[in-house]
Amino acid sequence: MKLTEKIKVPNIKCNQYLVDGKITTWNGPSADVYSNIFLSKGANGEEAPTLIGTVPDLDEEVSLKASSDIGKEKALYTCHWILKNYESKD
Repeated sequence: MKLTEKIKVPNIKCNQYLVDGKITTWNGPSADVYSNIFLSKGANGEEAPTLIGTVPDLDEEVSLKASSDIGKEKALYTCHWILKNYESKD
């Protein structure tokens, strides 16, 4: 038996996303996520990327809101890091 036949690949279906610190359920379309480790067979019988799950395929409005929140979190982290390092020099 090949190693690839022994491996049980998870198939995680995610239908939630985080915006404004709140987890929200997405009822829209989803996008497939594939591993770059070839553990499956493609239509032609050759090894192919393995489907490991799905994630919300967010629309433009939700995507922009989520990405602007990421920017805010990054800015807060950067400010915290600068203050922490500045204070530690005293």
